[in-house]
Amino acid sequence: MSRYIRKVVLFNPEDNQQMKLFEHSTKRPNFSQYVRNLIERDMVGISYISTPNNVEDEGEKLTPNIATNFL
Repeated sequence: MSRYIRKVVLFNPEDNQQMKLFEHSTKRPNFSQYVRNLIERDMVGISYISTPNNVEDEGEKLTPNIATNFL
């Protein structure tokens, strides 16, 4: 039997920006894998910038941008 660790992401429906994030995330067929991929990119210092009007990753083209500043 495999074990999983669960982390919950909450979105406030009264916050327009959070709802945009939620709506964008629901376009992904596997939310968990999507979040893991974002975390992994963050760990190696790669951020992605959406480029409008290009279709690649389910409706958006992601352009790599190497992060230069870490908090």
